[in-house]
Amino acid sequence: MTNAELFHRLTGLGGMLWARTSLDRGLVELAICVTGAFWRANVEWAAHAPRAVEHGVAPAVLDAVLAGRSPAGAAGARPQDALVYDLCQTMHETHALPRPLYDAGVAAFGERGVAELMAVIGYYTLVSMTLNAFEVEVAQGQTAPFERAP
Repeated sequence: MTNAELFHRLTGLGGMLWARTSLDRGLVELAICVTGAFWRANVEWAAHAPRAVEHGVAPAVLDAVLAGRSPAGAAGARPQDALVYDLCQTMHETHALPRPLYDAGVAAFGERGVAELMAVIGYYTLVSMTLNAFEVEVAQGQTAPFERAP
């Protein structure tokens, strides 16, 4: 980052969102992956998809997300995986949550959890946009899942 203060402040927020929410760590990683896929952010996906698996997200769930599909019914999907996908993807695509989806999120995660989930996808939208704007490439040996225009 070219602004030290901005980088410092964002790093603090990112650390809080990554490690200290009321949400299950796997669900946070899934939300990050949904955001990375939405923004076609190679570095974001390459960094967080393996972490999602480490924290209990089934590979078939990530395959569905990468393909732009809900993971509902995917092998090994946990009941909350599809809800996290729906909350995140709907917010990304429509910039709003229909009341029934919001209510389902609150029933599953509480208002705090829904607020934290929105903060996670907002923060990782910023990260994804920045990585894409500066054309940051995945680390050597990693595969970039999204093609970039030449």
